[in-house]
Amino acid sequence: MIIVDKRKFFIGSTLLTAFLVVLILMFVPMFGPKKELHFIDYAQQILNSLAKGSSYFIPQLNPLVEKYKAYNFDISIDLKREGDTPESLNKRLLLAQKVFTINQISHEFEGSKVRIKFNLGNLLKIILEDSDNLFFNRGELIRQKYNIEEEKRLLRFWHLLLTRMEKNFAFELKEFEIAKDVKNVVMKAIEPAYNYYGITPDSVRKNPLPLTLLLTWYIIYTLWYGLGTLYFFEGLGLTAKRPKSKREI
Repeated sequence: MIIVDKRKFFIGSTLLTAFLVVLILMFVPMFGPKKELHFIDYAQQILNSLAKGSSYFIPQLNPLVEKYKAYNFDISIDLKREGDTPESLNKRLLLAQKVFTINQISHEFEGSKVRIKFNLGNLLKIILEDSDNLFFNRGELIRQKYNIEEEKRLLRFWHLLLTRMEKNFAFELKEFEIAKDVKNVVMKAIEPAYNYYGITPDSVRKNPLPLTLLLTWYIIYTLWYGLGTLYFFEGLGLTAKRPKSKREI
């Protein structure tokens, strides 16, 4: 290995060595309340909390309850998923029976299909309340209400039901506005509550320091690696510059 510029080679080697040491330390558990998290997990936890804090749209969806308080529907939904085993389908049908009964939703089963007669405003109210409880990690309320062990199963069921209802409203009943509103409840209430369950929400506006520090560290660490690599290879005489003159062979 021929070193063309000892100064640049030394600077690059030092930066890359320090970068590697810091990288190793980032995977050593030393963060969190009990020092049980390494830096990557700790940073991910902070970012997830901030992301969850900016994903709370249920208050904006609550007016849909009033909007559809006079809209009664009578539709049939197939609760079978592709790839279902008889056992998994039976568990879902038993959950559906329990959910409909507890919420006093008129229903009739025929195999994997269920015919539902209910008020759309009341249905959305129930789903938004359940989603709100899961969003704020009040899983015990869901377990008590429905007498189930895994609270996230409920949101998977609501997700399936509303997704199938949206298609019914859009393609069979041609109620496109209703289909759009139902889809919004799925995307802005059920999915955030399910995906972020167990994470404590935080607000960027109220607590900007963690995000600022993480972004600053990301920029510094990226530049650190880039400059180290640049100086290291320039010290070896490897650059991206064009030669000053061409030599004929």
